[in-house]
Formats: sequence, C-alpha cells, structure tokens
Amino acid sequence: MGKDIRYSDAIAAELLRRIADGASLRTVCSQEDMPTRETWRQWLREHVELPDQYARARAARAQERADEIVAIADDETIPVESRKVRIDARKWEASKLDRANYGDRQHIEHSGAIADGLTDEQRAKRMAEILRAARSRKSPTVATEQSGEVAARVSKMSKNPKP
Repeated sequence: MGKDIRYSDAIAAELLRRIADGASLRTVCSQEDMPTRETWRQWLREHVELPDQYARARAARAQERADEIVAIADDETIPVESRKVRIDARKWEASKLDRANYGDRQHIEHSGAIADGLTDEQRAKRMAEILRAARSRKSPTVATEQSGEVAARVSKMSKNPKP
C-alpha cells in the first residue's frame, strides 16, 4: 500500500530542498516522510507555484553535479578510468537537469539563396499578397498600404544585401 501523505507547504519545501541538495526524485520519494512520485506529479499539477520551484531545484541539483565533477577530477585517489565514468555520468545528468546551462548547444545558420524557385521580386509580390489577404480581414485600406510598403522594403533589401 502506498504512503498517504497530504500536501503541505512544509513537505513540498523539504522535498525541493533535498532535490536541490543533489538527491533524485526517485530517492526522495522513496523515503517514508515524502510523497510517492505519483503524488508529487499530482501536486505539480494542482499547485501552480510548484513547477517553477521544482525547475529551480533541478537547476540547483545540476549545479551540484557540476561541482562534483571538479571534486572528482581533482581526487587522485580515484582511478583515472573510474573518474572518467563518474564525470561523464554527472555531465550527462547536469545536461538533462538544466539544458540552458549544461546542455549541448546547437547553432543553426542559414546562408545562400532560398530555393523556392522565385525571384526576389516575385517573392516580394507574394509576401505582399499574403499580407494583404491577412490584413483584409481587419481593414482593406491598411492592408493595401502595408503590403505595398512590405513589397518595397523586400525589393530594396534584395537589391542592397547586407554584407
């Protein structure tokens, strides 16, 4: 039979503190004084402040893992291969807990022509038509004026590309 732990701010705060200190949700929720993981997920849905607090606790846990990496790397009593495995495990965990700070970064850059088969002038005209159609639902006069301005700007940009 599962644990019957009712929500309280104190229990939620303690759970978040343990996670921020480096414990996993599985470990924390397996302890007798804490809710089950299913109960925790229910609390996250029911209490609007908890998801942000949980995200901050996970970010703190990621920082704990990053701090451990340095300590493990500097500990010459641990065999080199064991250090490498432990460091890699913590790097992976930190990257999943806090992608913004520890995750792999991807930079995507586009260069070259747009391969749609249109000339710059045709593309500008088509963009103006799309804008006109979208704006016509609001005000036909404004749509016509703005679509003409867009076409002129796109045409000018294609003739004077930035370096």
